Amino acid sequence: MIRLRTLGALDLRAVDGEELRTVLAQPKRLALLAYLAVTTPRGAHQRDTLIALFWPEQDSEHARNALSQSLHFLRRWLGADVITSRGADELAVNRELLWCDAVAFEDALDAGRPTEALELYRGDLLQGFHLSDDGVEFERWLERERERLLRREISALEVVAKNAKEVGDFAGAVSWWHRLAARDPYSSRIALGLMRAFESAGDPGAAARHARVHETLLKNELGVAPDPEVGAFGRRLRSTPVDFKEAVPTRSAAPAAVVDPMPDAIEPHAARTDFGSSNDELGFFRRRRRTALAAGLVALCVTAVIVLFGTARDTPAAPRRTLPGIGTRRVDSTPTRLYLNDLVSKARYAEVNRSLVGLETAMQAYRRAIARDSTYAPAYAGLSSVYNLMAEYNYAPTRPALDSAHAMAQRAVALDSTLPEARTAVAVALANAGHFEAAEREYRRAIELGPNTASAHYLYAVMLVALGRGQEALVEAEESLALDPFAPRVATAMKRWAVFLLTGQRPHKQLPVRERQSILHDEPGEPWARAREAMDLAEEGRCAEARAGLEDAQRLVPPTNLRMIPFVGSVLWLCGERDQARQLLRELKRHPEAREEGMRVAWLHAQFGENDSAFVWLERQRWSVVELAGLSANEVYDPLRTDPRLPELLRRLRRGDDSEKSTR
Repeated sequence: MIRLRTLGALDLRAVDGEELRTVLAQPKRLALLAYLAVTTPRGAHQRDTLIALFWPEQDSEHARNALSQSLHFLRRWLGADVITSRGADELAVNRELLWCDAVAFEDALDAGRPTEALELYRGDLLQGFHLSDDGVEFERWLERERERLLRREISALEVVAKNAKEVGDFAGAVSWWHRLAARDPYSSRIALGLMRAFESAGDPGAAARHARVHETLLKNELGVAPDPEVGAFGRRLRSTPVDFKEAVPTRSAAPAAVVDPMPDAIEPHAARTDFGSSNDELGFFRRRRRTALAAGLVALCVTAVIVLFGTARDTPAAPRRTLPGIGTRRVDSTPTRLYLNDLVSKARYAEVNRSLVGLETAMQAYRRAIARDSTYAPAYAGLSSVYNLMAEYNYAPTRPALDSAHAMAQRAVALDSTLPEARTAVAVALANAGHFEAAEREYRRAIELGPNTASAHYLYAVMLVALGRGQEALVEAEESLALDPFAPRVATAMKRWAVFLLTGQRPHKQLPVRERQSILHDEPGEPWARAREAMDLAEEGRCAEARAGLEDAQRLVPPTNLRMIPFVGSVLWLCGERDQARQLLRELKRHPEAREEGMRVAWLHAQFGENDSAFVWLERQRWSVVELAGLSANEVYDPLRTDPRLPELLRRLRRGDDSEKSTR
């Protein structure tokens, strides 16, 4: 049977699956076939109707001749019986010989099979297709038919979304509501449905975040306020503390397997040697509640993957194959490009949550994009960013992760040297290697190519803070936050650190503790902001709250994550548990990867007032630009700032001439 796909990218294939390119290259004749197949009511159509639709400018004789020639052409390439004549004046498609997805979509809906129907709906009718100026009547028909089918799709989506929630498939409900919101982003009713689905799936942070996104969209695009119920729901979520101890179980079909054309350059820390002690005095901070952690991470993973890859339901999985290398597959079509852009947008959205779940979800989205089109530069630039973050947050071995980040950056810029994100990725790699002048040229080039690229501004701010250039860093950090109010926490941190470099003051410390980490209002699962908040609580003597917050933060990272240890040690020390804090430091120093974490060790020595030991470990550190920025302005190193050895070390590192310690 010949197969005609009209929902999304137009496609026509013969019985053997071969693409009928000759027909696809004839837009008006292809449009005639699509009209005969799709238009309602189904059945035969008058020749005069077809002439008025496709050849309105021609006289009757020439128009009838054009129609006859088109029918002859279609019958020659499709088969004589695919388009049948009924008398002298009527034409119809033989549905036993030609299958059409739009017809199958409506047949499934009429038969009460909405899920099956939605699998066929891969985009709007004849998406991206148009005729020349003499096809005005056809274009009007097409717009009416698109709108009719879109309404049916939206109605079906709402049915399956509600059904999924009723049967306890909360992740599936999120997926369907997410697809609905993409179809009608201005609908407050749909926004509220997605928010409720997020909450049911155990992700109130995502629900609150969507409320803010929806409110911002309506305000900026339409100049109106959302439905009051959306605002009230969002405020309730933002004011309700998140309990990380429980996760709502979800049930949903597993997403289709994703072909990963990337070599597995790194794997997250899954089987590290535990540095933990059996000492019961440390039991308070060592309880990981492993069952709760596993359940929570599984629920979060399922929810995040289903949310981010909801569009996978309407996109065929890439065929599994062995690739000789990166960059061997390219897909060029408007729907594919939109799909790829959507994947990258969702991946960047997931990156904001600096948990392992968030970064792995982002990595999968970028890899999925590359599986679809291995020449898609934004996905490589995104992978470079994720690998850098995996190293920074100690979710993966540091040097292999940074090597992978560098390789992805080079690949991105080779594919598209005008892409701001690609230039930014290269700049980060150069800065991590201590090549600051070259990195600055790349940052400036990235901003020149994309002045509104928030990530270029805040990552440039990171390097400027590392180099002690506070005024410039402040400008870039503020620009980043102006461009993207939902920018990662690091943009706010760079603004605060730049202010410190300029004034020696930390005005944000005057805020109440619960207001200092604003990211937690939108991303309550961001572990590092929660750990920083726990330290601030401990500084104020609110140790019970500090311990509870720190336990929540620990649950959100792998049990042996070394980056979390200084937060734990600091809270122990500030809350008077000095022996336990020192024991934790001894265990950290004995860890095989301690040399990679010299500044973490130095952090605790500085906290304990042991400056000599702190500088010994700072000299052992293998520096990245983010870590150098921390040494320049992070308050945890304030106890060292009156020691003349610190400015000397900073001067040396900022010159970029300490090659052994400025490359990771």
